[in-house]
Amino acid sequence: MTNINAVLHTRGYDDPLFVRGRASIADLIGSKPAGARCGIYVLHFEDGGFYCGQARDVTRRYVQHRKVHLDIAKISFRRVPEKRLDAQERADVVALESVGLRLRNIRLVAVPLGESDFDLIMPTEEQQEWLRNPDLLEGSGERADDPALRERYASRYQQYVQSAHASESTAVLEHYVRTTIPVPMRSEMSFWYCSCMPSSPNPGMTIYSRINVNWQTVFEVREVSGHLEFVWYLPRAPLRRTFGLLLWRLRRRYGWLSVLPSPLVQGDRKQVTLTVRGTEMAKRVLEEREVLAAARQFNLRLMRMGPAANGHRYHCLDLADRLLPD
Repeated sequence: MTNINAVLHTRGYDDPLFVRGRASIADLIGSKPAGARCGIYVLHFEDGGFYCGQARDVTRRYVQHRKVHLDIAKISFRRVPEKRLDAQERADVVALESVGLRLRNIRLVAVPLGESDFDLIMPTEEQQEWLRNPDLLEGSGERADDPALRERYASRYQQYVQSAHASESTAVLEHYVRTTIPVPMRSEMSFWYCSCMPSSPNPGMTIYSRINVNWQTVFEVREVSGHLEFVWYLPRAPLRRTFGLLLWRLRRRYGWLSVLPSPLVQGDRKQVTLTVRGTEMAKRVLEEREVLAAARQFNLRLMRMGPAANGHRYHCLDLADRLLPD
């Protein structure tokens, strides 16, 4: 069993304060200047769960938490300068999760705990088994259909089919959906969707499709200067742990692979884009165990955060027919 106090001490936290039933911790923290109340805190809950967060004034943040959580038993705190809050919070969440603590955090953790609408179509036991076993592909379930939605994108789908790289694009999209989207038939439209020939911000670029989960684009296929490119949007932290600070081990493995900061922040505030050119290269990256694990974890996390925002508006059912099991 993890000795939580020892773990927290090694990370610079003070001894935990017993706060069960307290409306305020101002007297425990003391009348210190605001800077001394700035740092990272860990809430200990009565059910054995935890929450790790940042605060510029921990006494005010505690009161806010008490309005939602009445089962706070203890709080641990470490002082951190304001400019380091984001980096330290992320590092502590990763560290605490890695030793097996059940964190109630929604943001930053690999897979948020707590009740989720997604649990109703994929029980948590199935979710954990799907994460543990990268060879497990779940293709069961009844698909939803919407004749009006299908008709809306029929012409775009025909444009897609007639494009120069349709077959190659479809092959990689199918591989991505079947290997990285949990229960893709059951979760289609409600928790993930695929667009077809959406508008492009760059006149020299044709976007074939985007896979979206929750509010986030997670995968994109596009044509640039006659070449087909495939783009992953992924959290930076799990990839850096495997491939090094600048993902240099992954770059060295693949000749044409671009790694750039991602502008997207919905699923994780620090994301990267991995871009490769060509179908064979894309399939090789899709089969990288560490990349596959990061994509699975990220997509499941996003689904547990909530349903797809615009699946009922932008999902191309004709394209999805090609991506899902018969």
